[in-house]
Amino acid sequence: MLILFTIIDEKRSKLLRYINISCILWMLLALIALIFLPVRKIPEGIGMALFMCPYALIYVANSLINQVREKGQLSMNAAVIQTMIDGELKVYKVSELSAIKLEIREFDGDFNNIKSPPKSGLHNYITFVNEGEMLKYELQLLPSHKPWLKELIRLWERDAVPFNLVYI
Repeated sequence: MLILFTIIDEKRSKLLRYINISCILWMLLALIALIFLPVRKIPEGIGMALFMCPYALIYVANSLINQVREKGQLSMNAAVIQTMIDGELKVYKVSELSAIKLEIREFDGDFNNIKSPPKSGLHNYITFVNEGEMLKYELQLLPSHKPWLKELIRLWERDAVPFNLVYI
């Protein structure tokens, strides 16, 4: 049974990995204590609880991580778009970053100045996150640009899944 818990899926979060490793160490210490300490000195229920508690922790940690993953809030491989336009923050998860890069190339033609990253205050910006890499652009918006940008965001809202994430 111990071997099963040492095979840790690389896609899981570091937190889950640490929980698994600490629980394995806990089980080994409990097993050593049960073997080397006189059985009379350890009540049967306490010994069993010491040994079985890590199994429960691993089960709870795995189920929590899986629930979060199913909701799409722990996938580091997702492409994420975050926009701040006129103080309104929106974040989106999309499946293909290449399509977004094509959109941003079209976007570049309409703006005279795109610089990275914003320094302070309320800015208009777009952030992309793909596999942990963050690209952030500040947009110098002219009044004529805003309808076009709002239409682009409307298309993202239609095609993308809302994603509750501010920064990675």
